[in-house]
Amino acid sequence: MRQEMYLSEAYKNKVVDFLLKEFHPKFICLFGSLAKGEGREDSDIDIAIYTDQVIPPYILFTAANVMYKYLNS
Repeated sequence: MRQEMYLSEAYKNKVVDFLLKEFHPKFICLFGSLAKGEGREDSDIDIAIYTDQVIPPYILFTAANVMYKYLNS
């Protein structure tokens, strides 16, 4: 039996806080299976941000690792 996963409001708030501090985005979009309440234990978090600046891929990759550590601390 498949167990669906949901993101708590506290977890979402931590994601938003991190992204606001790091990138100052105009908006943040959570999408994908977790956003629809259809996530599984092995689901990832799909996030898009819109900013006035171009963010190099390496910076985004590094930020993803830092955010993972922040969210799981």
